[in-house]
Amino acid sequence: MCSHKFQQQQNYNALSYALSLSKKLENLTPSLFRAFDLTTFGYKRLLRDGRYIFLSTNQSWVEYHLQNIHTHGSFFTTAMNDALLTDGFHRVLWPYRATDHFLEALHHWKMWNGINFYKKSADFIELWTFSTSPDKYQDPNAYLSILSYLERFIVYFNVITTEMLNSTEEKNLAICSDGQTIFSPLSLLNADSSLTSFLEQIRITSYNVCYTKLLRNYLYTH
Repeated sequence: MCSHKFQQQQNYNALSYALSLSKKLENLTPSLFRAFDLTTFGYKRLLRDGRYIFLSTNQSWVEYHLQNIHTHGSFFTTAMNDALLTDGFHRVLWPYRATDHFLEALHHWKMWNGINFYKKSADFIELWTFSTSPDKYQDPNAYLSILSYLERFIVYFNVITTEMLNSTEEKNLAICSDGQTIFSPLSLLNADSSLTSFLEQIRITSYNVCYTKLLRNYLYTH
């Protein structure tokens, strides 16, 4: 856990780099926005030690985020914890009403009706986020019909930006004070022994069911 003063200084140092990355999105997203009536795309990579890369087509939001947002908020922290338990994409629709300071800030900077895609890796969690402006409200269910297209854009984005994002220097990484806790086993399991027991039981039961099916198939064919 870092001091608030150190975090502010580190994020200030990372700001110009984050804005330069965000400017490069201008050439990647126009067709995406036209095709699906979206207005903002963002990307975040959260490392285990709490440092992160953040960029967005909404550059005013990037600046505000790095200077004023110091935790991920309860809603998105829960989403990232769930992503650690998920293989492949973990998708989360934003709630219509803001339930924490992070969601309130998104609305203030004209980002509504959003959907986030999370994916875990060995050393970090990635987030891709899509949203509209308030005047372009759409039924959240509309995202269901375009999930595959958004995921194809994510693959395209990652290929295009691989070298740029993988060569980030430590001085250009921002810090969020609750970043490390997201990867904590206690945070992941909510320090609840009954949940731990439940997950363990599911794992054993699933294995046994699979094993039983294989055994039955073997006995049936021999």
